[in-house]
Amino acid sequence: MSAPVPALPGKKRKHTQPTSDIHPSKKTKKSKKSHKALQGDSTPSDTNGALNGHASAPGTETNETKDSLAVKPASLEGQGEELEAPVKDKKEKKQKQKKQKKGQDGVAEASKSNVDTLLAISAPEPTLRTVKPKRPLSTPSWTASSPSGGRFRDIDPIFSYNSKLVLLATRQSIHVYYVHASLLKHSFHVDDSQLIIDVKISPQNSNIIYVALSNGEVQVWDWMAPSKLASVQIGHQITAFATCLSKDEQQVVLVFVHPETETSNGTSTIALHTIDPLAAQDGPSNPAVLWESEQSLSRIQIFDHGQTIFAMSPTGLVIGSTKEDDPEISTNSLQHDWFPMLVTDGVTCFDVRQDSPIMKPSANIDKAESKITFTYNLAVGTGDGSIFVYNDIVQKLQAKSDLISRRLHWHRLPVGAVRWSKDGNYIISGGQETVLCLWQLNTGHRQDLPNLTSDIEGLAVSPAGSSYGIRFADNTVMILSTTELAAKAVFTGLQTKAYENIEPWSKPSLSPVTTHCLAPDHLLLAVPQRQNRLKNQPRQAAPFLQTYDISANRSVSRQALARNNVVGFIQKKASAPQISEADVVHMQTSSDGHWLATAEEWEPPMQDISYLTGRSSGSNYAESARIKWEAKLRRESFIKFWKWNQRDKQWELDTRIDSPHKAHFDHSASRVLDIASDPCSTGFSTVGEDGLVRIWNPKTHLPNGRIVRGARSKGTTTWTASQTIDIAKVAPLDEQESDRQFHGLPKFAKIAYSNDGSVLAVALDHPHGVVHFLDAETGRLQNSHPLMFSHGLLGMQFLDRYLITLSSQLRVWDVVLNRLVFGYDLAKIQTSVPSAIKQLGLLAVYPDHGTFALSCPVQNGSDFASRILVFNPSNAQPLLSTDNKTVVLALTALVGGQGFVAIDANSEARFIVPPTGTTLGLVLPGSASQVTEEGALTQIEEDQEAVVNGTYENQGEDGKDNESDFEDDKTVIRSHQLAEIFASAPSYALPPIQDLFHSVARLYIGKNTA
Repeated sequence: MSAPVPALPGKKRKHTQPTSDIHPSKKTKKSKKSHKALQGDSTPSDTNGALNGHASAPGTETNETKDSLAVKPASLEGQGEELEAPVKDKKEKKQKQKKQKKGQDGVAEASKSNVDTLLAISAPEPTLRTVKPKRPLSTPSWTASSPSGGRFRDIDPIFSYNSKLVLLATRQSIHVYYVHASLLKHSFHVDDSQLIIDVKISPQNSNIIYVALSNGEVQVWDWMAPSKLASVQIGHQITAFATCLSKDEQQVVLVFVHPETETSNGTSTIALHTIDPLAAQDGPSNPAVLWESEQSLSRIQIFDHGQTIFAMSPTGLVIGSTKEDDPEISTNSLQHDWFPMLVTDGVTCFDVRQDSPIMKPSANIDKAESKITFTYNLAVGTGDGSIFVYNDIVQKLQAKSDLISRRLHWHRLPVGAVRWSKDGNYIISGGQETVLCLWQLNTGHRQDLPNLTSDIEGLAVSPAGSSYGIRFADNTVMILSTTELAAKAVFTGLQTKAYENIEPWSKPSLSPVTTHCLAPDHLLLAVPQRQNRLKNQPRQAAPFLQTYDISANRSVSRQALARNNVVGFIQKKASAPQISEADVVHMQTSSDGHWLATAEEWEPPMQDISYLTGRSSGSNYAESARIKWEAKLRRESFIKFWKWNQRDKQWELDTRIDSPHKAHFDHSASRVLDIASDPCSTGFSTVGEDGLVRIWNPKTHLPNGRIVRGARSKGTTTWTASQTIDIAKVAPLDEQESDRQFHGLPKFAKIAYSNDGSVLAVALDHPHGVVHFLDAETGRLQNSHPLMFSHGLLGMQFLDRYLITLSSQLRVWDVVLNRLVFGYDLAKIQTSVPSAIKQLGLLAVYPDHGTFALSCPVQNGSDFASRILVFNPSNAQPLLSTDNKTVVLALTALVGGQGFVAIDANSEARFIVPPTGTTLGLVLPGSASQVTEEGALTQIEEDQEAVVNGTYENQGEDGKDNESDFEDDKTVIRSHQLAEIFASAPSYALPPIQDLFHSVARLYIGKNTA
C-alpha cells in the first residue's frame, strides 16, 4: 500500500515533461528566447519560485537569479562558444575589455606575421549589453474582480417619467435598464461597505433619486449621469422612507422609519426631515419626531406635503393626518393625529391611492377661501389571502365613523403585493400562487395571469399606467403591458441558493455549477424556485437548471430538471405544509458538451411520516431516529442523462436511472455522493453511499437487433452502467471492509479522473485518508495510498501529475513520484467556525493555467465569510488570497482560460483572473516624433524582443545610455499599468466605462506614473 504510485498504463495517457527540464535546443526560436528570458533577473516566474523549486517573496531577487549561468544562443550551438553572462557594471566591462586587449597585444608580439589571424581568433566573445531599465517591470499577478450581479433588493421597480427605463437595486448598486430592449443601460456603485435599504425618486426632478443606506445615510444621485449630488446623515438606522415636496415646494421632505435603538426589537419611530437636494450636510441631522410606535414598522407612504402618512406594522396599519391645512405652519412643525388599525390576520402589503382634490368650505368663518382636501382609498393585503378595500379612509377615521370595507378573496396564501391601477378602476395583486390577479372593482370580475415563474413579491405601476413591473422571488423582474398582459421585458439575475445570514442550524447547502464547452460564456446552475429572504426559512431545494451568460450578465434560459411546485399545486391554507421538491445535488457535463448528467434526491418531510410514531413529531431521541429511518426508506434517488439540442438550445431528457445506488441491508435508495465526467470520452462515474463505483456509458438502443430512430431520424441512445466496482472487495479487508462494519455507510465520498482519463481516484469516508487508484478502462485497483486527506473530505481533483485534496487541510500529492508536495493547514484560519459551516469548502482546478483555487468559510465578526486562495501545485505560497464578504456556495473554472468564478450566498459573482503575461513597450500619442503605422509596429516588435531578451535600455538621440534621473522624463505608460485597469477582470466584470476612462486619464496626467 505504501509503494509508489506508478504511471498507470493506458492508451490515453500522454506523459509531458516539466517545462524546466526541457533543453533550449529542443524548443523553437520563440521558446529559446523565452528560455533565455527566464534565466535573467526580470523573470516574472522566478518571483514565485516556480523554476528554482523554492518560494521567494514577490518582487525580490534570489541569488540564483543574480548569479545566473551563461546561456548558449541558438546560433552558436555545437561550436563550443558561449555568450558571457550580462555584466552588471560598466567598470567590470571595461576591465574585461582591457584584459582582453592585453592578451591580444601579447599574441601580436609573438607573431607579427599572423596578426590579422590571431586577432580574429583572440577577439573578445560577444556579450549581452548591460541594461539600466527606466522602470522596474512589475510581475503580473492574479486579481479578483469586485462583486457583480446579486439579488434584487426588496424594493419595487422604479420607472422613469416616460416609462422607457426602469431602475433596479441590488445590495450596493443601482442598475438602469432599457424596457424595450431588456438590456442594461448603465450601473453605478453606491457604497462599498453599506447596504441599500430603500430607493425613492425625487418629487422635484425625475432624474434624481434618494438612496437610503444601512448606516443611516441618505445619498442624492442623478441616475441619468450618473453622479452623486449630495448626502445627508440621518443619524439613525433607516428601515423605510418616503419623499414628498415641502409646502413651499423648495425642499424635499423625508419621512423615515427607524428603530428606537440599534438593539431594540418591536419599537419604531416615524420622523420627518427636510433637505436641499443639492446641498451636502455635515454631521447628523436633527429630524422632527412625529410618532413612536410599540411595533416595528416597515413600509411607509406620505401625501400632501407630509400632512398624511400611512405606515405598516405586522399586525395592522397606522395612519397620521393633520386637522387643518394652515399655510403659515411649516412642514417641520406639522402636528398629526394618529389612528392605529388592527387587522386580525396581519398585514403583508398595502397601497394608497390619492384621488383628485375636492374644494370644501374652510372651517374659519373669517376667511372666504375654500380648503383643498383629498380622498384616500386604501387596499390592504392580509396573511389569510384576503384583500380589504377602504374608500375615503382618512375622512372616516377623523369623523370616527364605522369602517366599512370590501373584501376580495382568492389567494390561498398571504398576499405578496397589491397595487392600484393608474385610473383606480383595478386592483392588481399577487402572491405565492405564481398568479397575477386583476380585480375590476366596478363589476367584481377577476382576470388571472397564471403560471408565472415564481412567487410575486412586489408590484409597480408606471407613471403613464401603460406597464406593470413585477418582482419575483427567483430574482426576476418582468415588465408587462397593461393592455395585452404580454411581457415587454424580463430582467433576471443569478438565481442560485441565497441566504440572508448563514447559520449552522439553517443547514446551508452548496449550489451545483458546471460549464458548457459548446458555449464557453455560459454557466449551468442548479437553482431553487425561490430565494430565501427570511432567516427562518427551510433548506432550499434546487429542481431547476439556469443557463447564465456571464459575458452579457443575463440569464439565457431556465428549465425544470426535477419535480417542482410551479404548476398545478395550490396550497389549501397558509398553515398547511408545502410539498417538498426534489433537490439536484450534483451536475456535470461531458467532455464534448453534448451530455449533461444530474443526480437528484427526495425525502418526504418529517410531518408527513410522523403518524408512524402516533405523534405529530418525535418527542424524544428514539422517536426522532425512527422518523428519520422511515424517511430514509422512502427516499427517491435518480441519475438523469440529458442530451443537448443544438437547434432548440435546451437539454432533453434521454435516460433516467432509478436508485442507481442501493443500500446492502434494506435495498433502499442510497445517496449519490459524487459524480465525475471522463475528460477524454463520453462517460461519467458515480460513487454512492453503498461504497460502489459505477461507470456509465451510452450505447445505441437496439431492441430486436434494430436501431430505434428518434424524432429526427437519428438513432436513440440509452445509458447503462458498463462497470460496477465494489471498493470493499477490491481494497484490502483491513482497510475498507472493517471500516464499513464499524463506521456504517460513508458520510462523504469523492471521485476524480486524471487529465488523460486513464486513472480514476476514489476516496471514501476512511479514518486514515485512503485514496484508491483504479484503472478507468478495466476497473482494476492499481494502488491504495493512505494519509492523502484528513477528516471530512470536501474536494478532490487531478491537475496534471498532481492530486489535490481539500479537507481540514489542503494537500497536494505528486502521484508520479509518490510524495507530498506541500500541505496547507486551514484550521488556522477557520477558528471558531462550526463544523456545519466548514462543510461549505470548495475546490476547482484550472488546467489551462496549471493552477487551482479553493474557498473555505472563515469568521467575519458575528457572520461568516469565505477566503479564496489560488495556488500553483508546485508552490505552497498562494498566488492570490482574498476574502469574500459572504460565504461562497459555488466555485468553478471557466472555459477558455478565463480563470475562476465564485458565487456567494447573495448571488453575487466574483471573477478570479490570471495574470496577462509579457509586458510590452507602447508607442504613445503626443510624442515629439511622428511615426507611421508600419514604423510604430516595427518599434513595438523591437522593444518587445529587447524586453524579452533582457537587453532593453534607455538611449538618447546619440545612441548612448541615458542615465538621467526620472524627474525630467516625460510620462511613459507601460502595458502592465494598463493591464491593471483593463485586465483586472474579464469584459463582463469590468467597472463602468467612466471609471475606466478616469483611471487611464490619471495615468497620462499624473507625473512619473510609468
